[in-house]
Amino acid sequence: MRLYDVKSIEEIDWKTKKDGEMIKYYFEPLMKNGSTFYMENVQTELFLLEIDDILLPLTVNNKEFNNAYVTSPFTHYITYAKEELWELKNPLLEKVFSSIIDIIGKILKKSNLNKVVIVNNWLLSTNLMGSILTKDQLLRITNYLVATFPQHTILFRSLTENLHRQFLDTMHNVGYQNVMSRAIYLFNHTTKLTKKHEKTLQQDKRLFEKYHYYVRKPKMDDIPKIKELYDQLYINKYSRHNPQFTKEFFEQAFQFGFLQFMLLCQGGKVKGVIGYWVREGVLTTPVLGYNTKTDKKEGLYRVLSYMITECVLHNKYIGHRSAGAGEFKHNRGSVQQIEYSYFYQKHLPVHKRLSWTFLKVIMSLFVESLAKKKGF
Repeated sequence: MRLYDVKSIEEIDWKTKKDGEMIKYYFEPLMKNGSTFYMENVQTELFLLEIDDILLPLTVNNKEFNNAYVTSPFTHYITYAKEELWELKNPLLEKVFSSIIDIIGKILKKSNLNKVVIVNNWLLSTNLMGSILTKDQLLRITNYLVATFPQHTILFRSLTENLHRQFLDTMHNVGYQNVMSRAIYLFNHTTKLTKKHEKTLQQDKRLFEKYHYYVRKPKMDDIPKIKELYDQLYINKYSRHNPQFTKEFFEQAFQFGFLQFMLLCQGGKVKGVIGYWVREGVLTTPVLGYNTKTDKKEGLYRVLSYMITECVLHNKYIGHRSAGAGEFKHNRGSVQQIEYSYFYQKHLPVHKRLSWTFLKVIMSLFVESLAKKKGF
């Protein structure tokens, strides 16, 4: 086992590592140029942890409360959560929860909540797993990180019962605890769609035909447009706490094929974009954007969603449809799953475990049951 930083990264034998080439093309520039060069609101220390033939990216943070939620638990559970309250579609509940989140936020900001080492962190909305770690490997990783970062909580993001059942049992056995992260939606190519699902998908397909859309692969000249469309949706419309990818990020992702892009076009103009990532048969879409000023009747989001579904079905993937728009995704055959973060703190004194213990209680008692009931 070894931990590589920017000074020692050249010593990695990439060819002997699983997904070594992909990890090299993605993380070598990030480590050499710094995370903010590619994501304006992600300031973090980056490392690569080698265990056997596996490389795991690590991010290490201490406070950085203004970071995107991909490295900041505070942003995820407090800042971003408050912005997402509209999903409840209940003004009274929104007001009540907004006040509660403000109070919890003041408490947690004074704690060590953001003092974390996040394992397998790709700095994207969803961290897809490559090789599933054995119990022995997880024990070795945990002991090594505890010794190397004795003041930090060890954290894994983006874990669900449906995709990682065996690994979650291993984590519990090693001493990790789970806390709800968000409700996400999975679309499995093996799922038997109901007539209602099929009808809805056909309606989306007819929109594609009605407005004479077509799909093409991008060229390097399209990168500024891709960034513009992503920013319109994910940053300007949704939240500035989503990763703010720079032009250099999109150039890097496109040039080395880390993300596969599809452009939705109409009359020679690019109207929407999808950037998807596939690992171990699971597809997720960290980049999605469209011209938000376009008339809703043209159904850009519906058409882009249909394109993702077609890609999942054609390639026999499991589609990780991320969070949000629960009713929309459910009506098209996706199934809600609770996604968890798993944290390890046995090495920390009791008073430094309180923030995560408090957060786990709040999420377990109130938010998780509400998410399942409301389907948000």
